[in-house]
Amino acid sequence: MLAVKFISLSLIGIIQETIIGIILLLIFNLEFNWKKVFSYALVMGLSGSFSATFLRQAGPTAYIFIFVFTALFILLFFYKFSLLKSIMAMCILYLLKAIVSTLCLPIYKLFYRTDFNAVNMTLIEHLISQRLGTVLFIIIALIIYLFKYKIDMPDDFSKKSTVTVVINVIISILLLYPNIIHLHNYMHNETSPLLIYNSISLVFIVLINTINFIKFGKIEILKQNVEFQNLYIQTLNEMIDSLRGFKHDYNNMLQVMQGYISVNDMEGLKNFHSQLLAESRKINNFVPLNSYIKDVPPVYGLLLSKISYSEIKNVTINITVTCKLKITNIKIYDFCKILGILLDNAIEAAAESEKKLVELSIRESPDKSSLFIEITNSCIGTVDISSIFKDGYTTKKDHTGFGLWEVQKILSKYKNCKLYTNVWENYFSQKIEIAYNLTNE
Repeated sequence: MLAVKFISLSLIGIIQETIIGIILLLIFNLEFNWKKVFSYALVMGLSGSFSATFLRQAGPTAYIFIFVFTALFILLFFYKFSLLKSIMAMCILYLLKAIVSTLCLPIYKLFYRTDFNAVNMTLIEHLISQRLGTVLFIIIALIIYLFKYKIDMPDDFSKKSTVTVVINVIISILLLYPNIIHLHNYMHNETSPLLIYNSISLVFIVLINTINFIKFGKIEILKQNVEFQNLYIQTLNEMIDSLRGFKHDYNNMLQVMQGYISVNDMEGLKNFHSQLLAESRKINNFVPLNSYIKDVPPVYGLLLSKISYSEIKNVTINITVTCKLKITNIKIYDFCKILGILLDNAIEAAAESEKKLVELSIRESPDKSSLFIEITNSCIGTVDISSIFKDGYTTKKDHTGFGLWEVQKILSKYKNCKLYTNVWENYFSQKIEIAYNLTNE
């Protein structure tokens, strides 16, 4: 009998969890992926049916424990969420299930039998309850889809924001958990009006917290956008100041060049020309950033910091961008970490060389199927390609040697990313290829 109950509940449970998996994609504005949805539905459906069949006497505590553990596992390893995002998603899913549970109970008590509760219901009643829950989840999914309710969460939450979210989640659980226990153990003794009042109160608590999550994500993104706009305005002001200075000195520079030409001092003219290029190079680097990178604030800010770092190291950096930067199928946090490590290594290596040159190129493949990021730097001596990616390998004093090893470790998570390394004469080059259409499933 238990086997029949487990199979019956599993079949309907998997259907219900499929709807919940779709809701999860809608709420977090994720690209639709049937593999993720079915993986979630299969694991959650089976675990929920197992709890309802074999752990029924253990009460809601056992169910909640299994739900939390299973949900976090799927969100972390199947959906590839961060820990904070997984906790938030798990809490939202739990709150949605609470809404459906609290709505199903009064519906049954009002229209079926007044003594109905989670303890005394039969298998048929359990199956009907699950079907009713599935219908309610479909309604919730339609509401989320039609009204475009979604939570936008940046990957780089500040510590203060993280603490705020965690406290909000804990308060939600502390408010909801005792009520769920109450519904499970005592509702069959309560009058219908009190049950309806308690259910409606719980629904409002859930809705308020969900709305707070949505608003919090939007506020965090707006905050980051304001910070980025301030940074963008600062770079524009620097460009304007540089152009004003260039215009002011233009006639003077022409007179200096005329002086070198009049005395046929070509060597002096070459040196002056090199200095002139170095002065204008900063403006030349800002132009592609403002044209192609400004829509990706994390990368924009990173490149500005590396331009400043190269100036401190007295290294010339040339940036060439020929396409709009699109970061797909790789987390922006991982992308920035890789780019930051490679640029730091290139600048530090170039600082020790004679030419002191770093070149960054960002372009698309001719068929626009891949993005290429290539970093080339001048260097001294030879580079042992077979050793540079080993854990702890370094040629620099007081360095841990984890940089390139960390790059290799991050890239190994993505099937759509490749790293090419080349060495020739006194130059070292690393090129990353990111395929747009290749998934990491």
